[in-house]
Amino acid sequence: MFKVGDVFMRKRIARSVLGLFFVSCLVVLSLTVSCTGELPACQTHADCASAKFVCNTGTGKCVSIEDSDGGVGRDGVSIDDTSCTGNAKRTCYAGPPNTRNVGTCRMGEQVCLNGVWGDCVGQKLPGNETCNSLDDDCNGQIDDAVGGCSGVCAPGETKSCYQGSTGTLGKGICSAGVMTCSAAGAWGACNGQTLPTKEVCGDGKDNDCDGVVDDGCTTTECKAGEVRNCYTGPVGTRGQGICKAGVQTCLSTGKWSAACVGQVLPATEICGDGLDNDCDRTADEGCPTTECKAGEIRNCYTGPVGTRGHGICRAGVQTCLSTGKWPAACTGQVLPATEVCGDGLDNDCDRSADEGCPTTECKAGEIRNCYTGPVGTRGHGICRAGVQTCLSTGKWPAACTGQVLPATEICDKLDNDCDRTVDEGGVCGTNTCVAGATRSCYTGPAGTMNVGVCKAGTQSCTAAGTWGACAGQVVPTSEVCDGRDNDCDTFVDEAFPEQNKACTTGKPGICSDGLYTCSGGKVVCFQLAQPRVEICNGKDDDCNGKVDDSSTLKTFYRDKDGDNYGDPKVSIQSCFAPTGYVGNNQDCYDNNKNVHPGQFNFFTVHRGDGSFDYDCDGAATKRFAKVGSCLGCSSPNFDQGFAVTVPACGTNGNWITSCRFDVGKCYPLTAAKAQECR
Repeated sequence: MFKVGDVFMRKRIARSVLGLFFVSCLVVLSLTVSCTGELPACQTHADCASAKFVCNTGTGKCVSIEDSDGGVGRDGVSIDDTSCTGNAKRTCYAGPPNTRNVGTCRMGEQVCLNGVWGDCVGQKLPGNETCNSLDDDCNGQIDDAVGGCSGVCAPGETKSCYQGSTGTLGKGICSAGVMTCSAAGAWGACNGQTLPTKEVCGDGKDNDCDGVVDDGCTTTECKAGEVRNCYTGPVGTRGQGICKAGVQTCLSTGKWSAACVGQVLPATEICGDGLDNDCDRTADEGCPTTECKAGEIRNCYTGPVGTRGHGICRAGVQTCLSTGKWPAACTGQVLPATEVCGDGLDNDCDRSADEGCPTTECKAGEIRNCYTGPVGTRGHGICRAGVQTCLSTGKWPAACTGQVLPATEICDKLDNDCDRTVDEGGVCGTNTCVAGATRSCYTGPAGTMNVGVCKAGTQSCTAAGTWGACAGQVVPTSEVCDGRDNDCDTFVDEAFPEQNKACTTGKPGICSDGLYTCSGGKVVCFQLAQPRVEICNGKDDDCNGKVDDSSTLKTFYRDKDGDNYGDPKVSIQSCFAPTGYVGNNQDCYDNNKNVHPGQFNFFTVHRGDGSFDYDCDGAATKRFAKVGSCLGCSSPNFDQGFAVTVPACGTNGNWITSCRFDVGKCYPLTAAKAQECR
């Protein structure tokens, strides 16, 4: 291959030789040349009779091989590309590149003869424009001869036109255009026509307009990268129940991938889940009749209609049994009861409290002091007030419990008749009491007798005439957590304020919840709930120290990159999907959210582990898998792609941006471009 500088030097030498020839007429060649420098006319290279000269078919003159139409030699392409092998063939064209296949101009063909390219046979080069409704000089204009072709057509007139090869109009993509007559009466350019191009495999079109679609192409089912819905389940199940379609992607081979990614096919019916698993439009068919799902919880109430939520009435709860049935018992419900007069509550849940009750004097359970002795004796001597507790009828009882009334004065150094005088009346001798006599006694603080647990005892008079010990009395003691008023101050267990407050039993699960309650004289944590059947609710229902350890657990997979596809290598068992976990295991690389089944985009950098398999189909698919071509510069069109070789994923290659025909050669212009893959 020679360099550009060599061409210029050769042409300069050739022109010098010819100049000397024209001046002196001393050079004698086998070719007849006049002294004026006029070279003979020709139609083929053979007419020039010398290997030093070729026929410039554009001008019809023999010229030096070094100066023939910008370096075009006998091969019609380039003087630097004369050798060939075997019976090779190639297209050729000796005219200006911008006239190729324009107007009447057409490419020809060369055949290799004895290692040298022969004449360019069949080519049609630009000629002189004539008024014939054709573009004879192949400049894209029809009948634009010098001075125009006035009178050829009427200004504004239009007609159909087509400059493609004979027999191609109306076939494939080829269609006629329209040309319009100018104001000068000449036909203008043919606008809107579609001419033949190189066949594009896989587009389903007859691009070269020879009547055959995709001729010369390998049979394909689809275009690489194309995506379609797919479903391999039985007819009529798609879109029913859990069943849904997936997707297939066209491979670089032009075939649909075998796998139908993401489809959900019919499965065995699962009783009790409420889903149509076998996609026959019926859920849970063939299953025993169930009322509920094991472990499901609902409110319940068996009282009369209209009483729930009124007065003391409250709903309870039921938990679905493993048999799929609701239990008969409604735990925790409060039903209507007989109205309790005086408690201020709506016991029968009819939205009225204490209805039908007689007029009340007090509120049931209310306590007051009482005394039925003579006025002025209460609180003097042995006399003490008692207490009355309001009855459920709202009335105070007749009895005044615990009161001490005036008695007959006896010699006991007490004011028995409560007249503020002790042993008055001279009834007492040296003895303080009569042997064998008995009396009530109480040594506790004033006001505590007959309050709470406190009560009076009995004293008996000894033979010596003195009162013995007070037997059987109960005096105030320290408060004990037993539900009684031990210190006789009218308050029960007031020393233990933690009563009825929440506490922890120390047992696992729901058995841990308790309530402080008095029992056996001390405060204990009473367990509120008993072990029950384990259900998926985030609790340890059976109190075995394990949460949701039942057959209802589900498997969830970690979704580290947040693309809603889980890592099959990292899973947990749980009732509900924890944060960062999903129910599928279809992610093939969980460190890049762009990597997942069904990914349609392409990428120029690997996903993070060196692989370009972004759609999890097991292979890296190149977006640009074919080598591009300039198609010999036979038309303005060219096949997009990389020049020469297709680069690996993520690496740069030479991408064809346009094609150029220069010095008789067709070559691509390229720019660096990275290969995209998925």
